[in-house]
Amino acid sequence: MFVPGLAVYAATQRFLDGFTEALRLELLGTGVVVTQVAPGPVDTGGDEAAQTPEGPWSAWLRIPVARCASEALAGFERAEPLVYPGRAHRWMMRLAALLPRRTKRAVWLPTARRLRYGTARLGPAHPDAAPGLLLAGGPGNVRDEAS
Repeated sequence: MFVPGLAVYAATQRFLDGFTEALRLELLGTGVVVTQVAPGPVDTGGDEAAQTPEGPWSAWLRIPVARCASEALAGFERAEPLVYPGRAHRWMMRLAALLPRRTKRAVWLPTARRLRYGTARLGPAHPDAAPGLLLAGGPGNVRDEAS
């Protein structure tokens, strides 16, 4: 998943995906189990210490540390390649995998605009863009608050 403002995090996740899948295949048949654990929000206390803002979905997706650990270990014991601890997070990740990249971009576009221009309001799409594509644009593409 790619999230504006978290480019390094997204790149690290892509690396981990490729690394664990390759390692899993390299070790196939050796008795060594490789399981990638990809939790959503977990109650670690780290968010408060890092002063991370709560997202609109955070409370709904958040799970206790003990639950995250027990689901991760259960997946490891079943030799699952990928474990998403937390029922809500697991379903969101399964659904996200089915979405086209274009839809994912549209979902994260307001966040990108808010980070870059301080507003999530969308201006009109560029005339040369694909039909229905919403572009971040620049400050000149943001509608005036009075209009």
